[in-house]
Amino acid sequence: MKLPQIVNIVITKDIVGLSPSAFYTEVPLSITSIVYNYLQGNPFISYGETCIISVQNVVLVLLLWMYMKPAPSLQTILTVILVFIAVATISFNLPVELQYLLPLATLPLILYSRGIQIYSNYSMGTTGQLSLITTLLQFAGSLVRIFTTIQEVGLDLSLLAVISLSVILNGILMSQVRR
Repeated sequence: MKLPQIVNIVITKDIVGLSPSAFYTEVPLSITSIVYNYLQGNPFISYGETCIISVQNVVLVLLLWMYMKPAPSLQTILTVILVFIAVATISFNLPVELQYLLPLATLPLILYSRGIQIYSNYSMGTTGQLSLITTLLQFAGSLVRIFTTIQEVGLDLSLLAVISLSVILNGILMSQVRR
């Protein structure tokens, strides 16, 4: 899903219009989703795509660091990596009775991640290097995920709330891309 964005960045060697904060929040979002689905024993088919997207999100963060001007400090890089590790560790060690909170805990991150990109696009009047194909795939993928989650997992309201919010915010991002 994010491969067009990765290719776009590699070809242009440019990250104009992309929000570092939005990229940084994408990794913990996917980590939390993967861990929740794994701990719940959900079929891999219901979250396997998220595993692939998670790897792509890490690649995007690395590309961001590679092409940022000025380059991020070592402290920033280490802090971001430690946050990623902490999110994974805490998620895996959450007591069973509190695991339903994992998807719900991502709601503020989703709002922040997509919201900051939406605001950046609006205030700059452009989507810069934001890829039309990636944005379309994120929107379509979120929409389809509602139905696959219901089919594969059932009515997990925590997961469905997160996916529904993603559909709405990805739809707003989609409406901003004019290429």
